Parts: sequence; C-alpha cells; structure tokens
Amino acid sequence: MSKIAAGSAEKGAQAVVKEVNSNLSTYEEMFTTLKSSTKTLSDGLNTLSAGANELKAGSDKLVANNPKLKSGMTSLSDGTNKISSGVTDLKNGSVSLKDGLKTAYDGSNTLQTSLADGAKSVKDTTSTINDDTLKMFASPVDSSKTQITKVADNGHAMAAYMMVVGLWVGCMGFCTVYPLTKNSSKIKSGFRLWLSKASVMYPAIIFASIGMISALSFFNGFSPADLNSTILVAVVAAITFMSIIYFFNVAFGVVGKFLVLIFMVIQLSGSTGTYPLELSGDFVAKITNYLPFTHVVTAFRSTISGGSNIESHLIFLTSIAVVMILITIAFLEFKVRFKSNNNIFTENDMDDKLAV
Repeated sequence: MSKIAAGSAEKGAQAVVKEVNSNLSTYEEMFTTLKSSTKTLSDGLNTLSAGANELKAGSDKLVANNPKLKSGMTSLSDGTNKISSGVTDLKNGSVSLKDGLKTAYDGSNTLQTSLADGAKSVKDTTSTINDDTLKMFASPVDSSKTQITKVADNGHAMAAYMMVVGLWVGCMGFCTVYPLTKNSSKIKSGFRLWLSKASVMYPAIIFASIGMISALSFFNGFSPADLNSTILVAVVAAITFMSIIYFFNVAFGVVGKFLVLIFMVIQLSGSTGTYPLELSGDFVAKITNYLPFTHVVTAFRSTISGGSNIESHLIFLTSIAVVMILITIAFLEFKVRFKSNNNIFTENDMDDKLAV
C-alpha cells in the first residue's frame, strides 16, 4: 500500500512539474511577445509625437493664414457679386440686341420697299427726260481755264536755270577783262578804290542783265507772267554775283578765279535747276538752301510762271551782296593801309600791291 501511494505521489509530482514547465514556457513566450510589443509601442509613441508636432505646426500656419483666407473669401464673394451683375447686364444686352436686330430687319424691309418704289418711279419718268437734263447730269459744273503763262517747250522751261548761268558767266567774264586791281592814281583809302571799280562794274552788269531779258523777249518770244519782277530778280542776282566774284578776284588773284569756277560748278549741281530735289542726293539736300543759284532759279521760276512770292529770295540775295561788299571794302582798306605804312604803294599797277 505504501508503494502504491508512493508511486501515485511520484506521478502526481511529475505531472505538477511538467505542468509548471509548460506554464513557464508559455510565460516565456508571453514575455518575449510583450518585449517585442513594448518596442513597437515605443516606436508608435515616437511617431505619434512627430505627428502631433506636425499637427501643431499646421494648426499654427492655418491660424496665421486666417486673415488671408478671410480676405480671399471676401474677394471671392465680391467676384461672385460682379459675375451676378454681369450676367444681369448680359441678359439686358441680349434683350436690347434682340430689339435692335428687329429694328434693323424692319429697316431693311423698308429700304427694299423704298428702292423698289424709287426704281419704278425712275422707270416711269425716263420717257420725260430731255437732252438738256441728260447734259446736266453728265456735266453738272462748267469749268473755266485761265492760262497765266505758256511754257511752249523745254527751252522755256530751262530759261530760269540758263539765265542764272548766263549772269554768273557774264560777271566772271567782266572781272576777267576789267582791271579790278589797277588804278591810275594814288589810292587814299580802300573804300575809294572799291567805289572807283563799283561805279563801273555794277552799272555794266545791271545793263547786261536788263539786256539779257530784253533779248530773250525780242528774239525768243520770252514772255514771263511778271516781266518787271523778272527784271528785278535779274538785277539783284547780277549785283550779288558780281560782289562775290569781285571779292574772290581781289582777295585771291588767279586762285580766286579758280575758286569762283569751282563754286559755279557746285551751284550748278546743287541748285536743283535741272532736276527736282527729290531726285538729287543727300548732299544736294543739305546745301541747296544756302546757294545763291537756288534762290535765283526759284525766284525766276516764280516770276515766269506766276508762282509764289519772291521777297524771301530777294532778301537772301541782297544780304549776301551787302556782306560781300563790306568784306571787300574792309579787305581793301587793310591792304591800302598796310602797303602805305611800308611805303610800297605807288601809282600805276595795283596787281602787285593787292596780291596776297
């Protein structure tokens, strides 16, 4: 009996030990799981903390942007009101457009009816139109022509340009044959020397300019619209040309004659006497208004064909003549005093005395 009890007790003890070991294994697994879950819980708490920080930052940003959001909502509300008002205006405009289209349609019908009635009326009255009525419609206004002057051919058209050339060449020829720098008596002043020459050359060139106009009228049938003004322009131009050429001859001698020739060539091409300014180069456009030839040609054209006034051209030419005369007198006065002070001034040949 005691053996049986002892064996039973031993078996019971073994069963308890086995159960305890089993429970210990279970608890060990639970502790391992708990340990792993604790780490996961820690990571989750860290993530939750970071999310909370982001949530706080977003909340702060939202709070900071509340005024902008409020302003945007206000602008959106205003825009909505404007859209609503625009829709109303569009609706009213559509109604007005509809009324206008109806009015236009009615007007087109009225026009069509009126045109048809008018065409019918014209058709009914064509039989009563006489020749006088037809002439009236064909030529309602009678035009009258008044010819101021006649330009028969190219020669008459070129008269203004060629007269200017003739006056300049005439002055050059006179200064070539007339002793501008010779005097038979002792000269006391430059003005007296100039006056002694001017009293001959100016009347001579004035007579030549009047003779040129007279010869053209008598032999070539030259008949300008204003003959007196044409003669006046010729006289003023001749005096101006003579004043320019006289100065260059006295001041520069033979070289002055060459300079006068070059100046004539420049004026021939720059005065637009043959072709209009639009067909000339840029250089001509820059110098043409400052050339005596330009003003004389323009003035002649005006007096020949009855164009615009010539006062501005005469003032320009007269100003040049006065300036050149004053410069010439001043130059002669200087030369006379200079030579007199050096006791070189004698009686007869003035070429050596006035040579530069």
